[in-house]
Amino acid sequence: MPATLAGASGAIVGVAGSRLQWEGEMPVADLPAFVARFAAGAAVPIVTSRGRLHVRSRDWVVWPGENTVKVRMALEDVGTW
Repeated sequence: MPATLAGASGAIVGVAGSRLQWEGEMPVADLPAFVARFAAGAAVPIVTSRGRLHVRSRDWVVWPGENTVKVRMALEDVGTW
């Protein structure tokens, strides 16, 4: 399911345990600002075709590329916006 997380385009790609998994690809230069949105522990928005929610995440995997990175995140504290 397509999902925009903290302004980054991606998709909900599955569930691991009880956590939704979001995955997106972005330019390497965009990664620091994206990470900073989660660093303070505040909830950030995620928008899907089924609605808008807010989430937190502490569980990340980043696959580096030359010009882009792929990021997968386990979403926590999923709640309504």
